[in-house]
Amino acid sequence: MVSAITIQFAFIFEPAEAGTMDRPPRKKNAAMMHKHDVFQIAYVAMLIAGIGLWAFDWLTANHLTDRTTASTMMVNMIVLGKIFYLFNIRTNTLALSKNLFSNPMAFVIIGIMLALQCFLTYVPFMQDIFQTAPMSWREWGLAILAGSIILIVTEIDKIIRIRRQRMRGHGAFRSVTKTQG
Repeated sequence: MVSAITIQFAFIFEPAEAGTMDRPPRKKNAAMMHKHDVFQIAYVAMLIAGIGLWAFDWLTANHLTDRTTASTMMVNMIVLGKIFYLFNIRTNTLALSKNLFSNPMAFVIIGIMLALQCFLTYVPFMQDIFQTAPMSWREWGLAILAGSIILIVTEIDKIIRIRRQRMRGHGAFRSVTKTQG
């Protein structure tokens, strides 16, 4: 819940993309979200949850860590997956572009979220309440790798959508959630 609320604050400070005011308004009877947007929300949620569950099962089945540490890693993988997804959905351009640093507050919000995750992971009374365990650098590396899969998959999806729209002659990619032409 903390990650769901915290990550939304990054969008409050998101600067408008170039040309936003030149776009026509969304048609009155147009849907707020395109079918692909709904599909993407669903598949990303399943992918984030699936990676976390698979990692938990793999880590415990192969005796690579205890259940408490594996559970802590799973929670951190989910949060990191949301962070990486934030970079994909915050702009209609590719995430790893010149626009990556266009919203410095997004990095502040991410820093706050990571601090809260470290608080959950390393503070003894939080470990007792939430049954978490400290993670090693290797375990954090695995969690970051798992989270980055979300960015890779959603960026590939975005590249495909951009190319399809260009082939159809619609010019630059526009998410229906941002505008409806």
